[in-house]
Amino acid sequence: MTARTAPMRRSLTDYVDQVVRKEQFLAAHPDVTISLDADASPYERWRGQVPGRHEATSHDLSRLLDQLEGLVAARTHARQSKTEGRVTQREKMSRHASPE
Repeated sequence: MTARTAPMRRSLTDYVDQVVRKEQFLAAHPDVTISLDADASPYERWRGQVPGRHEATSHDLSRLLDQLEGLVAARTHARQSKTEGRVTQREKMSRHASPE
C-alpha cells in the first residue's frame, strides 16, 4: 500500500499576501478589473481585464496577477513604442524641412 500525499495548500499568510498584492496592483492600475467568479470552472475563477487586452483567467490569484502585470507591461511598452515612433517621424520630417 502506498502513502498518498496531501494536496498542496497555501497557508493563510500566502493568501493574505496575494490580497495585499491585488490591492496594491489595483491602486497602481485603476483601469484594470479583477473579479472572482464563483460559478466559473475551478480553473477560471479569478478573472482580470486590462483595457484593450484579452481577459485573463486563472485558478489562482497569484497567477492572475502575474498575467495582468505582463499585460500591463506589454500595453506600456506598446504605448512607448508608438510615442518613440512619432518622435522619430517628427525628427525625420523636421530634418527634411530644414534648409541645408
